[in-house]
Amino acid sequence: GKPRLALDWLRHISRGDAGAALRRAEAFAALQEHDSARRTLDVARSHGSPEQRASARLFEIRLDVERRAIPPREALRWLETLRFTWRGGPVEEQALRL
Repeated sequence: GKPRLALDWLRHISRGDAGAALRRAEAFAALQEHDSARRTLDVARSHGSPEQRASARLFEIRLDVERRAIPPREALRWLETLRFTWRGGPVEEQALRL
């Protein structure tokens, strides 16, 4: 609930850390800094584990849905693709909820 504080804390963690990148993206999104959130997600997609990459993709879809940047039909298609490429755990659960 305190994205500025989170960003302050996360600045001590390497920019190449995919887990920290996901948290930074969440903080930027909470601050309505969507371009910064997207750039930060690129780190998670390029340096993260398969689960972190799936989580970054899900977060990107969620940003687009919340901003109404994509039509619902397209969001559903992307979510279905994600669900068939990543099964189980919190990523699949969040995709189903979205």
